[in-house]
Amino acid sequence: MAEKHQNGGDISHWTLDKRIPIALIATVVGSTLTGVVAAAITHHRVGTLERQVDRLEANGREAVNRDRDVAVRLADLTSATNSLREAVQEFRQTFRDLSQRQQTTQPPGRLPGSY
Repeated sequence: MAEKHQNGGDISHWTLDKRIPIALIATVVGSTLTGVVAAAITHHRVGTLERQVDRLEANGREAVNRDRDVAVRLADLTSATNSLREAVQEFRQTFRDLSQRQQTTQPPGRLPGSY
């Protein structure tokens, strides 16, 4: 059995009463449209931000790889520098030894290299 309105009408379907102001209807419609537009704008902004995050993550991974390559090269340069430093120290020591040996074998009064 369908429900009856207090004035005897059937309330199983919606009706719009003439006493509802047009301003109220316009406010409800305007609020609904504003909500829909705001949701669409938010959806668009979220999509844009997600793409930016993806780009930043990709750039971050590339930066990590570049940093790793730089670290390997720096380690190689450090190793090469240490080897060069050791070679220079050995050369200095050899040069000192040769200088001392030459000074001890030179007769007094003669300059090295003069005949």
